[in-house]
Amino acid sequence: HGTALIAPFDTPQPIHGHVRGRVESVADDEMVVAVDGVALEGVGGMGEVVHGELHVAVHDPGDELRASAIDVGASGRIVVGGSRASTETLIRARAMGVAGIVVGGLRDKELRDFDAIQRRRREVESAGIGFGILVLAGYGKVSFDPGLFAWFKHHEGRLATLFAADRRIYVHDAHPPPRRALLAREGDSVIARRRPYGGRAGRVVRVLDRPQAVPSGAIVRTALVRFEDGRVAAVPMANLEATAPAGD
Repeated sequence: HGTALIAPFDTPQPIHGHVRGRVESVADDEMVVAVDGVALEGVGGMGEVVHGELHVAVHDPGDELRASAIDVGASGRIVVGGSRASTETLIRARAMGVAGIVVGGLRDKELRDFDAIQRRRREVESAGIGFGILVLAGYGKVSFDPGLFAWFKHHEGRLATLFAADRRIYVHDAHPPPRRALLAREGDSVIARRRPYGGRAGRVVRVLDRPQAVPSGAIVRTALVRFEDGRVAAVPMANLEATAPAGD
């Protein structure tokens, strides 16, 4: 006497949250998870969401991450480099099964070249192991903040989740990283963020009373900075980022 419509439900599919934590609340359209750890924001990123133990592969925050530093022991890990990584290094890391790369800086051309190679690979290969890149400090050759680099070394071996496209990394079960101040003062430890001293760490010797002219012609507030190599230079305040240990 009619038509019967049979509509079976689909097989339930998992939704990956990609973080480890405690479920705080559940609603029809969302789940809130409390994560024990620290989230760090970068300035750029590319790739998929990946997980792995942290592995610091350079000795100094100003060192470049060389292809020779990537071996089978880095497979499945999130490798922390220094001031930059070449396209060759990124290709080798991807080939060796590295989960992700975290560096202070990366040149635009290297990122574009690697992205082009990745697109060509995806056209001829099926989906495989994910790979992500996070740029923390800036584009170009930019050293890590020394305090933040020391923080990564202290947490080597900890599980981390890298959300490359969102420019964010979670380090699980970690204590807070060094706190950063926006305006440097006399005596502060600082890191320069622009050329010609980009990525170098030092200490503010004195904040000059009068604004100074810079090569671009602008008149800006300037500080005298003694860098780690002993050189003293006048640097615009806007190009300096002060650092301080957590809790200061």
